[in-house]
Amino acid sequence: MSAKVLVLGGYGTTGTTLSELLLEYGDAEIVLAGRNRAKGEKAAAALNERFPGRATARVADAADAASLARAFDRIDLVAAAALNAGADWNAYALEIDTINELADELKGYRVEALRDGAWSKLAWRDATRAFDFGPPYGSERCAIMFMEELRLLPEQIPSLRDCAFFSFRASTPSSTTCSCRSASG
Repeated sequence: MSAKVLVLGGYGTTGTTLSELLLEYGDAEIVLAGRNRAKGEKAAAALNERFPGRATARVADAADAASLARAFDRIDLVAAAALNAGADWNAYALEIDTINELADELKGYRVEALRDGAWSKLAWRDATRAFDFGPPYGSERCAIMFMEELRLLPEQIPSLRDCAFFSFRASTPSSTTCSCRSASG
């Protein structure tokens, strides 16, 4: 049985690219999620032209806990392509200021994850996890990297017990994934 992956921000530039890679190199079913149902359905239709029947759309607003709870129903994995509610990611370019901001984030690299409902620092030995992404990636060791954007999720989704942002560098494009689990599984 293939995994059902919800891509939050799935019809944006990053979300579409991530979804294409997941569909091309794996057997997951992709659910594109965002605030605009029409944009999600249009993007899902375009993906289904190449990958018949494997993409759908749902409405999800990252600033609305009830909306996220509905969107996460029967989802195995959430990949966050955009978590800043109201951000127009197409308006950003990789200018020197953007690159400097990323470098500053990396300088302050923190290994934190939500464990049993509380944010905590992790020892380096606990900072990686294996994910099986299917061909061509296979199983990859992923490293936890704290993302400030995730800090408010437990308040927005009270049943959320475990959550972390994972990053990996494969032999093909570098990738990221966000793994979250609620009390109901």
